[in-house]
This record gives sequence, C-alpha cells and structure tokens, in this order.
Amino acid sequence: MIMKFIFAIFCSACIQVLNCQYFSIVDIEIGRNTSLKPENLNGLQWRGSANNLIYLNDNYVMEIYSDSLFQDTIFSLEDCNNILKKNKLDTLKALPYLLFISDSVLAFCKLNQFYFINPYLKKLKYTYFLPETAENISFDKKGKHKVVYTVDNNVWFQDKNGNKLQITHDSAQGVTNGQIVYRNEFGIQDAYFWSPNSNYFAFYRNDESEVTNYPLVDISGRIAELNEVKYPMAGMNSQKTEVWVYALTDSALIKLNINSVPDDYHTNISWSPDEDLIYIQHLNRGQDTMELKSYSVKTGEEIELLFTETRNTYVEPQYPINFIGNTNDFLYLSSRDGYNHVYRYQKDKKKLKQLTKGDWEVTELIGLDSTDENFFFISTKESPLEKHLYKFNFQSGEVIRLTTEAGIHKITFNRQMTGFIDEFASMDVPRKVTINEINGNIIKELVNAENPVKDFTLGDVETGTILSADDNTVLYYKFVKPVDFDPEKKYPVLFYVYGGPHLQLIQNSWMDRIDYLQQYMAQHGYASFQIDPRGSSGRGKKFEEVIHRQTGIPQVEDYMEAVNFLYKIPFIDTSRIGVHGWSYGGYMTIMLMTRHPEIFKVGVAGGPVIDWKYYEVMYGERYMDTPEENPDGYDLTNLNNYVSDLKGDLLIIQGALDWVVVPQNCLTYIENCIKENKQVDFFMYPSHEHNVIGKDRLHLTKMITDYFIDKL
Repeated sequence: MIMKFIFAIFCSACIQVLNCQYFSIVDIEIGRNTSLKPENLNGLQWRGSANNLIYLNDNYVMEIYSDSLFQDTIFSLEDCNNILKKNKLDTLKALPYLLFISDSVLAFCKLNQFYFINPYLKKLKYTYFLPETAENISFDKKGKHKVVYTVDNNVWFQDKNGNKLQITHDSAQGVTNGQIVYRNEFGIQDAYFWSPNSNYFAFYRNDESEVTNYPLVDISGRIAELNEVKYPMAGMNSQKTEVWVYALTDSALIKLNINSVPDDYHTNISWSPDEDLIYIQHLNRGQDTMELKSYSVKTGEEIELLFTETRNTYVEPQYPINFIGNTNDFLYLSSRDGYNHVYRYQKDKKKLKQLTKGDWEVTELIGLDSTDENFFFISTKESPLEKHLYKFNFQSGEVIRLTTEAGIHKITFNRQMTGFIDEFASMDVPRKVTINEINGNIIKELVNAENPVKDFTLGDVETGTILSADDNTVLYYKFVKPVDFDPEKKYPVLFYVYGGPHLQLIQNSWMDRIDYLQQYMAQHGYASFQIDPRGSSGRGKKFEEVIHRQTGIPQVEDYMEAVNFLYKIPFIDTSRIGVHGWSYGGYMTIMLMTRHPEIFKVGVAGGPVIDWKYYEVMYGERYMDTPEENPDGYDLTNLNNYVSDLKGDLLIIQGALDWVVVPQNCLTYIENCIKENKQVDFFMYPSHEHNVIGKDRLHLTKMITDYFIDKL
C-alpha cells in the first residue's frame, strides 16, 4: 500500500514536470525563427500596380484577389522548373526569392542568375546572368529591366538583351564606385539612386585612399592571412565622396559639382519628379550643420541652396525629401523642434512650414494619396511604446489615426494608395495581418497567429515607468519574474542593457531574442530587467542628445535609478545583480561593472567599445566630437581608466573579424587588466565579425547563460 502511494506521488510529479515545457538554447536561437515563430504569409506584397496580393507558400506562389477575397495558386516550383528545362537552364530545388517586378512578371534569383517569368502564361520573359563576382545589384524601379552592379569596385550596366557596359574605370587603391558609403550611417541603405522614370541613376564614388588600414586576421587558410579594412577612427582621415549621375538616354556620365570640404557627408539623395534636378542633404564633418542643395542633372552644376539646418549638438539627416505630386513642393522630416516631424517646403515662398507637432516622433513618412491632398505617416503619437498609421490632410491640418489596436503596426500601401496591408503585433498578439481600406477599415483578416509559446512555462512580464536621474523624465521598463515565483524567496536579477542611440528596447511588441533569453533565465530562477535610459531612441532629441560629448554617463545615472527601484522590491537579492549587453550595451556593461562595482556582481560584455577614440568617424564624432575637440569627454568615458575598480566576474566576448567595434578595444582593456592584476574571462570567435551568426550562436548563448548560472 505504501509503495503504491509513493508510486502515485512519483507519477504525479512526473506529470507535473512533463506539463512544464522550458526553453532550450536551440529554442532561443533557432526555434524563435522556425517552430516558435508566429504564423505569417511569406513575402506578402502587392502585385505590381494591381490591387491583388501575392505570397510564397512553400513552393507555390499564391494570389489573393482583394476585391473578391479568395486565393489561388498561380505558380509552382514545378511550373518554374518546366520553364527552365524548356529553355535549357538549370532547375531549382526551391523557389528561393520572390519579387514582383510588374503586374505580370515574377523574378527569381539564384547565385546572380535572375529569371523573369510570366506566371500566368508560364513563359520565360528575360534572363540576367550576371558575373559571379557581381555585387551591389540593383534593378530599376519601373520594371524596365535595367540592372546595375559592381565588379571590382566599378559600376556596370546591363540591359534585358544581355548587353553590358562598364560605366566607371577606376583602378586606384582605396577607390570604389556604386557601393554603400559612410558605414550605413545617415539612413543610407542603397548603393544606387534611380530617378522616377528610371532614365538616370546616381551613385557614390568613394575615395578611402587616405583612410588608415585596420588589420584583421583571417585564419581559415593554411597560413593565416591579413584582411585589411578601411577604418576611419575618430579625429583621423576620413573618406571623401563624390556623387555621379549616369544618363541611360544618351550614355552621359556627369559628376555633380559639389563645392564643399572633401570629407563632408553627402546624404539622402533624391530626385525631382521631372528628373531635371537631384537633391542632396550635405552635412559637415562636425555634423552640426546641414545644407539642402539642388543640382542640374544635365550639367552637374549647383542650382540652389534651399535651406540650412544647424544645432549646437548634432544634426542627423536620415530621410530623403518626398515631393508632392508633380509640384516643386516637398515634404521633409526633421527634428529641428526637438521631435522628428514633417515639414512642407513651399517653393514659391522659399520656406519651411511645420505640419505635424507634438511631444512625439514621426518614425516613417510613407507617402501621399492619389489626390495629393493627404499624406500618411507612422508615429509614436499614442505612446512611445507603440507605432500607428496616421493620415494628415493639407487643407484642414487634421491628423487622423487609421490603426486601432495598441502595439506596433507595419504598413505596406498598394501603388495607388487606396489600401494597405497592416502587419500588427503586441506583447499579447504574436501577429495579425489584415487588408485595410484607405480609411483604416479592415477588408479581410489574413493572419491571426496563435501564441507559439503557449505550451511553455513562462515568467510573468510587467511593464511600468520610473523617473530618470533628472527627476523629471519618465523611463519605461520591462521586468520578468522567475518561473514558479515565490514572494517569500530571494532571486538574483539580470540587467540587459543597451542605452545608445538608434535602439529602443521597451516596446509593446511580440517576443524577440532577448525576450526568449530572459524567459530562459526565468526558467532557471532569475529575474530580468530592461529599461530605456536617456540616450536611447524614440523619445526626441533632448532625450537622446543628453549623451553628447559624454556617452554612457547619463545612462549610468539612469541605470542606478533602476537599481534603486529594484532595491525596494523585497524578493530581489541585491547581492546578486548581473548585467549583459552587446556593442554599445557591452560598453555599458563594463561601465556599470567598474563605475559601480559594489552593485554589479557578474557581467558579460559582447563586442564592447572601450575607448571612443578607437571608434569610427561618422558615429563617434557625432556623439563625442573629435578627441582633440573633447579631450575631457574622451578621458571621462574611456573604460581603460577604470580597470582598477573592477571587482566582479567579467566575461568579454569579441569577434576576431569585427570591423564595427575593432578588437583593439577589448585587447587594450585586457592589457590594462593584466597590468592592474585584474582577472577577466575572455573569449574570441575567430571567424565572426561584430556579431556571432549561424549555428555558432548556440555556442554563444550557452556560454552567456552558463556564465550567469555559474557565477551569479
């Protein structure tokens, strides 16, 4: 009888364990993008100028007819391979890439081979076989089957008949053409800038011959090889760029006559509707003055200085101008009043008029409707934690919100601007995708994803606010309690930190990698805490630029306010506080470990900046000025100056091929730790850059989590 009773208890315990599903390392790094990823329609997009939608379902292209609201298979892998076989081309194992070039032409890509197929007639229209070494590939925006690319740092053009033409002929060391410049700063994500009717394209010629080479070591060969990259450190020689325009109509190559200092930045290239003028937002190297100028496409000569924007701290142009129909008036995004808002430049009056106003940010200017009476934008007007779609009417000045559910909305309009796709998520909604009318009314719900982690045992998540160190600014936080929380117990807490510009951790959005990581730690008995201190994005210029010339210092003050908040929670074990971050977050990790060693027991810093004089020109000088201009600031923020204060356990992780935060940062820190007789743990990933990608992330995440579980 007693044995039966014990056996029953044992079985009951086993059932309880089996009902508790916990995350594995594989779930964090692979499952969140596969089995634990919320349902979605892969590659959902509008079909050219039609009001129909297409998406990729396994190896089938599906079409949704928005008016009649049914879907059909229009193309399959079998259809594709039959067409390729008929044309004596290699077949595909899967449909790898989907792009609707026009209403009736699909494009598939495999290893620089592009197939343009009419899926309705099941016919091959065009093929583009580009060189294997071709990079920076860009097709024209009008579907006229023109393509440009680079080979060996020079620009090439190819038409649909396979005719090739080399546009530039540079062979000098350190000179490139048709590539992304300024290390992806200033919103630059494209190598080419096509004119509205694809008769021209603009590109950068970039001269880095005076930029120092930074040595990285590639160990993949029998003998390690030197892999040198151009790395312009703060205060040192920077790259010099020119803007060139190629006219497809008469094969003319025109250099814009930009009269400025050679190492100024020429950003946010845009075109006039008639293709006669090209507009550039010029930023001086000090990044405190922006000039918007126009140039003649025919001659390359400067036509007009439209306006200048200056700021005592920094100006950061991120968005090209947006013309209103075929007029000379345009919309311009600027933070000149302290928040990112939309302005209208009135050509006849030669002045800017502010259209949107308030203590909130416009995060994206989408475009105008077909009448040019309204424009649409995404903003944080409802809450800094949310993004909604709005419509602005030029005549009335009225702002109308078009999305309703609290959370993050990603919007894709059709070409006629008569309807849009709304991909929505929140902390409670994994993903919802709808087709909407122009007024926001939902036509059809396409996806309402189930919670992919509903069967897992998770820690409770709490969001809230505290005041920053200035006793005036509200800061948002996220707090994750341990699984099987017992208020009578004491729990260690793990800070995840970033704190720098261009990133906001706390949003009303679905789980990302950090959420999975925090829940993994919650399942191992740890509380987790995140907060967006002053210096992070989404809250206006005053909130962000407090770090100017003193990166990290205000964030430390705000993180300590968060510590004070945690100290008041009775179940937090204040002797066991850990901190973890990557890049700027790695910098903040070591900053907290050394500025407040009495608080932080364990830290893991990935790819950390150590000394801002080792960081690159564009980002570094924006926030810190040059070392010569701001010696006290560089000294104050140099983590090498605080090595002697390190007390806790610190693990530093670095990619050997990191060209963003170069290894010299952490290596100088370790050298100083040796001199100060400070023991630190260090791990280098020999074949990775600024982040660890692919299957090696399993190794990375296990290392990080094990370190905290062992040490904290």
